[in-house]
Amino acid sequence: MPTTIPQDDAGFDKVQKTITPTTETNMTLWNIDSTWYAAHITPKKKEWTAAYGDYIDPHTRTPNITFIKNERRGDYEPDFRQLVKMLVASPYVSPDALDLMGIAIPPDHHSNAPIALTFPAVKVDTSMIRELKLFFHDQESEHKAKPKGQHGAEVRWMLLETPPDSVNELTNSAFDTNSPLTLTFDDTQRGKTVYFCLRWENTRGEKGPWSGISSAIIP
Repeated sequence: MPTTIPQDDAGFDKVQKTITPTTETNMTLWNIDSTWYAAHITPKKKEWTAAYGDYIDPHTRTPNITFIKNERRGDYEPDFRQLVKMLVASPYVSPDALDLMGIAIPPDHHSNAPIALTFPAVKVDTSMIRELKLFFHDQESEHKAKPKGQHGAEVRWMLLETPPDSVNELTNSAFDTNSPLTLTFDDTQRGKTVYFCLRWENTRGEKGPWSGISSAIIP
């Protein structure tokens, strides 16, 4: 894997030309602070590009141009390095994306436990009295219980007379590392409606998005 930030100017320019456009395209998806980027990267990148362009043109290169080029890189590089650190730290940037940008991935990189971008698909088993079994699995495969890096599934649930407007109304919570996740009830709750939704939680306790709210009748 190539060095993230080469020492030579040509290598530095090539790397920043790869990383910054890709970041700008995926800024929202990767949860990169656009305000910080606009203040620290955009103007300094523009100044570096202009200065380096003058420097590599033999018709405009002078000792003063060389000095300005060095000044612009010295101003730009610390913030560019900070951007690279942000990309490595972001759980939304995949290892493949980092590799394509030439960013070295540390051995303990978060990619081993990414924050889920999907929610569990679920099937409900009501064959047992006073019990709901929620069989959850990866949306991409019914035969795979959990996506890579996910520790298990959390369910939020509540017995309600009418469908809830949001997950905030589901105040009971349960968690299971293996499917199925079982909810048990007593005889007085039979025939009532349980509303529930699920989300993935990775091995660092970071949670993905909630599924839609589903319902089942307690057998």
